[in-house]
Amino acid sequence: MDNVREQRKSRAQALADKDKQIDALQRQIDGVMDKIKAINNKDTVKRDGLNGMFKERDAVRKQFNTALKERDALRDDFRAKNNDWWNYQRALRAVKDIEMKKEKEEREAEEAAWRAEKEAEEAKKEPYEEEQALCDFLADFLERTYLGAPSNKNEEKKSDVVAVKEDPFAGFKPMVKKEEDTQFFGKGKGKKKRNRPNKKQDSLASKPFTLSVDTFDQFGMVSLNPPTSANQVEASVKELRAKKEWYSKQLLGNQQTANEIRKANEKKASKSGSSSNVNGNSKNNKGKGKSAPSKGGNKFSLSSDEFVPLGGAAETSTAPILSGWGQKPVV
Repeated sequence: MDNVREQRKSRAQALADKDKQIDALQRQIDGVMDKIKAINNKDTVKRDGLNGMFKERDAVRKQFNTALKERDALRDDFRAKNNDWWNYQRALRAVKDIEMKKEKEEREAEEAAWRAEKEAEEAKKEPYEEEQALCDFLADFLERTYLGAPSNKNEEKKSDVVAVKEDPFAGFKPMVKKEEDTQFFGKGKGKKKRNRPNKKQDSLASKPFTLSVDTFDQFGMVSLNPPTSANQVEASVKELRAKKEWYSKQLLGNQQTANEIRKANEKKASKSGSSSNVNGNSKNNKGKGKSAPSKGGNKFSLSSDEFVPLGGAAETSTAPILSGWGQKPVV
């Protein structure tokens, strides 16, 4: 029993020691729990703030979704109206195309009728009337200018004059001055008339033979060569008269008209001008003067036809070389 009592005391003492250790540990646990509670309180505050932000985000998202829906509705409405507008424009364009096509057909029909009427009028006219008139004009010009033929202008003017009816000066006569009046005014007796030579014949004889470029073109329109000297004028006039008679016997369409020849010459001139531009003859030469001669070619030479003798020593040195300068070749 004594041993049991001692064991009981020792065990009670051990239990008391353990209780003290448990109390110390419990106090430590309570301190840790207090710290955990403080941390949990802080987390709850943050969590409450996050929850409020999440709620605001959800509200903003709802507003954003409603705005997106409104935008989609407006876009669909705009697309529908835009499609209607484009369909209306296509319909208008189709109507305009139909009207333009109709106007074009009417215009072509009017033009065809006008051309048919013009062709009918041309068929009624005398064929090659313009060419015959041109032959007459050139022949009259050569005769008046170089053969001394009288012009018919005065006769035409007389035919244009209309006689005056009820002339108030019909009974008047020109006054003749008496000899006393002439002596009083100091004029004396009249002067003798001078015998002047015929200026027309002298001017025709001394007049140089020249033809303008237009005259050359007009001769080309009737397919004739112009005269190059005064001796050939009479033969050229005969050729022009014969050419007029030849034109009067031709049917319309057998020969080329003067207008067609003129257009062909203009086309050739335009082609030659364009070819010179392509070859670089007239390409950006402003302010640069003439292009320099290339090496081995285009050298200056006194014997070339482009050099003009200017008298003095030049004439004696280059006369045998350039004896034919300025003379046209015989056609």
